[in-house]
Amino acid sequence: MPQTDTPLTPDLLIRTEKLTLVRGGYPVVDRLDLQVSRREYLAVLGHNGSGKTTLLRLLLGLLRPTSGRVRYFRDGREVRRLNMGYLPQQSRLDPRFPITVGEVAASGLLSRRSLFRRITPAQHSRIGQLLDGAGLLSLAGRPIGHLSGGELQRVLLVRALAADPEVLLLDEPGTYMDAASQDFLRRLLLAEAQRRAVIVVTHNPQDLLPPGARLLRL
Repeated sequence: MPQTDTPLTPDLLIRTEKLTLVRGGYPVVDRLDLQVSRREYLAVLGHNGSGKTTLLRLLLGLLRPTSGRVRYFRDGREVRRLNMGYLPQQSRLDPRFPITVGEVAASGLLSRRSLFRRITPAQHSRIGQLLDGAGLLSLAGRPIGHLSGGELQRVLLVRALAADPEVLLLDEPGTYMDAASQDFLRRLLLAEAQRRAVIVVTHNPQDLLPPGARLLRL
């Protein structure tokens, strides 16, 4: 049965109610009740195959649950969707594709604008600020095929933040990162948790968790 006895709060963003996804007769996510609020940092932990990535995809609406549901809220009212940024575990970007760092970063704005509209000056400025904060501004014109794994991962993080999401979802964001990029990631997530909800799938919570973070073990 859906949850009906928990009062809504202005900070509530996501609520799952008995969320279940079954594959091959096996429940990958099993009757999960979860709430996520503004400026909350949630670390999702579990062994391989425990449903961590599946949960993120359910929260994003990329998968349809077998039963149960995901509900979204803004300012105490239920809404159809939230603005969410996503960094998947594996990028589908082909490094041979002729696209630059700046173009990849700006592609994170596509959910907010028509494909045929130009990026506004304010949006262009935001992309520049994000690239600068990631140490990538000088590489904005560089083809992505000329990046290291850690640099590409930082570009994809900028893309996930481009549209100023209400919820930032990251699936093993430290993958392919060297020590310098790992340090950038740690500082970034500390800052972002003050602005928006952050949900991170990670095998190394001790490296990424800010004070007050919540753990979800699957």
